[in-house]
Amino acid sequence: LGAGEIFLNSVDKDGEMKGCDLELIESVSSAVGIPVIAMGGLGSTQDAARMIKGGASAVAAASVFHFGEIAIPKLKEILKNNNIATRIVNENR
Repeated sequence: LGAGEIFLNSVDKDGEMKGCDLELIESVSSAVGIPVIAMGGLGSTQDAARMIKGGASAVAAASVFHFGEIAIPKLKEILKNNNIATRIVNENR
């Protein structure tokens, strides 16, 4: 109906940091022709890679960063090692 992207949040997993709902991500991503930003449950750097490999165009997260479970530079390093591009942000701001 004209949406440019979908922000998909698995509320069952949100904030738990115990892993994402890959089945949901794969199902929605394969059913639509627009980018899907996935969120909910990210608990490790490998979860982010799984979400992208499962069809998400991007990943959003909060708890893992707020509670210091994952450092953003470490996440970007893991994604790069999995051949997943990330946005480069000037960290010297």
